[in-house]
Amino acid sequence: PVAGKTGTTNDGADVWFVGYTPSLVAGVWLGADDPAPLGAEASGGRLAVPVWVKFIKEGWHSPERDQPWSMPNGIEEMRIDIGTGKLASDWCGPSRTEYFRIGTTPSESCESEARFAMWDTLSIPNWDPPKPPTPPVPPSASTVQRDINHAVNAVMHALLRGERSREISRKVMSEVRRNVARETRRARDMQRDMQRDMRRDLRQELAQRPAR
Repeated sequence: PVAGKTGTTNDGADVWFVGYTPSLVAGVWLGADDPAPLGAEASGGRLAVPVWVKFIKEGWHSPERDQPWSMPNGIEEMRIDIGTGKLASDWCGPSRTEYFRIGTTPSESCESEARFAMWDTLSIPNWDPPKPPTPPVPPSASTVQRDINHAVNAVMHALLRGERSREISRKVMSEVRRNVARETRRARDMQRDMQRDMRRDLRQELAQRPAR
């Protein structure tokens, strides 16, 4: 089991990810001694997470005693209505499981909020036949390459300012460039698959047309 949280400063000069397992807490931070923006697309999820994932997969091996998390004493779980923050009910909207210290669980039902109660039964049904889903439009390989290269160059510019950061920058850039190549291949594969499907659909449509 793994959990974590990303972070990015408002000016994009620092990005990080702190992740943890039942036996380990580890953080990855990218920035520079002399703070400078890492690029318009800089974020903890985009730059720090891949480095952390590589570490947890290849550089860390959990001990055999590492077990899934268990709920501590004094905590209880309850279904909570997302719209009101009160106890969930079949007559309200979507809900999710939340965890509370015993004695702090909400006591009121979401049905006490008149504007949310029975919203399903008051909504007007839509009798129109469902429309087929619109296929997603994948980003072009050139767009992915341009965007990630922009972030890579910004990181290089920031990290190479200090002599002490050269070794760090080489390791970081090696990991980021691997991610660039992976994202580029993924975009090309999606475009190729969409073009193949379009050609197949066109052939099927032509085959079904009556001969003149």
